[in-house]
Amino acid sequence: MLSFGANSNDIKIMKKTFIFLTALLLIITMLPAQAQMRFGVKGGLNVATIHFKDVASNFDSGNVTGFQLGPMIETNLLGLGLDAALLYSQKGVDIDDEHVKTDNLEIPINLKTKFGIPSLKIFLTGGPYWSFSLGNKSSFLDKANTVYKEFKAKDYTWGINLGGGVEFSKHLQIGAKYGFDMKDAGELVASDDKIATLGKTRSWSITAAYLF
Repeated sequence: MLSFGANSNDIKIMKKTFIFLTALLLIITMLPAQAQMRFGVKGGLNVATIHFKDVASNFDSGNVTGFQLGPMIETNLLGLGLDAALLYSQKGVDIDDEHVKTDNLEIPINLKTKFGIPSLKIFLTGGPYWSFSLGNKSSFLDKANTVYKEFKAKDYTWGINLGGGVEFSKHLQIGAKYGFDMKDAGELVASDDKIATLGKTRSWSITAAYLF
């Protein structure tokens, strides 16, 4: 269950997010009739890890593989537009060979520009994303089975996406992007030192989208 009342900074960020999304919705509805608006579905593969702040902690971290899937919308006017989606996105981190996966509801909103011929275009994207945890908590022992560790995802984080790709025949888009959190995504606590270390997610994604 999500709880945003405990942290005043999170409440402020949530208010700013709501204002931003509301303003974006107004902008989309006020786009001129010449603007193209298309709906579609997007899916892909995530390769993610979490960069923890306390590098002195005795653990190894690595990448995990997950997926993303959900509906999307694209608007375009003279080669410049917006790309937004509502995605179930699975990320996480490998800690001491233990795959810790996080399930998230992610909302990326990117500026998007295209260039090329109608049947084959290159596109570039960039913008913020907001990610809401669906309740992730994992407990496990280290490699030596001596130290108990617990990872707990934060309720909410946000970050920046940068990417690009190719659009075929006006409908199929194949893309790649790099995303990095601006706010801590999770907390790791080890029983040997009782010290919590926070970390931010870094991820690469390969995606395919079909627009109607």
